[in-house]
Amino acid sequence: MKIATLVNQSGGLIGLHEPGNIELFECVSGLWVKLQVIPFALHQEMGIRAVRSKLEAIFAQLEDCTSILTGELKGATGAMLKDIGFSVWTATGLALDMLDEVATAKELESIEVYQKPPTKPDHEPQLVGDIRDGVYQIDLQEILKCNSGHPSRNILIPILGEKLFQRLDIFCDHMPRWMPTELERLKLCADTKTLEDGRGLQISVSHKPA
Repeated sequence: MKIATLVNQSGGLIGLHEPGNIELFECVSGLWVKLQVIPFALHQEMGIRAVRSKLEAIFAQLEDCTSILTGELKGATGAMLKDIGFSVWTATGLALDMLDEVATAKELESIEVYQKPPTKPDHEPQLVGDIRDGVYQIDLQEILKCNSGHPSRNILIPILGEKLFQRLDIFCDHMPRWMPTELERLKLCADTKTLEDGRGLQISVSHKPA
């Protein structure tokens, strides 16, 4: 079994927007052997197409590995990794300390010997259509219904701040009061329309023309 990890120089797990290395491990006779180290860094000014192209080029070097262990992922990055074809696992601490747990979880999934509990709606935006179009959507109503302890600001600001979308459709019952100010700060704009069933809004966020 092979698992890729995204780590800093000390072997600690990091997110995609932190510079570090992708390290590929394989379990050989019960021990994790490092097979490959690939330097990794994304730049803030990179758009969604540039980010995807870079991820595809790097992960193509991992050949038959389809699992990656990272630190916290925010916004659209987790959805992008999944769309490329990776199973994504997130954790904190040292990557080596977590590899056995990830391997065990993967084996349980592959032979389906357990029943997963009902899952809460994902905080990550969901891709709509071809990823090259950069259109994502997120159902804020459903997330808040199942995760009442998470303010809308905490859910949406990481996604809006990354700007890894051409358009983000947000489904909600009203526009959060903080949103106009943050959209202006992030140089984003929004179109709002009432849903056909009258039970909420669709806020379509996009980049302001240069």
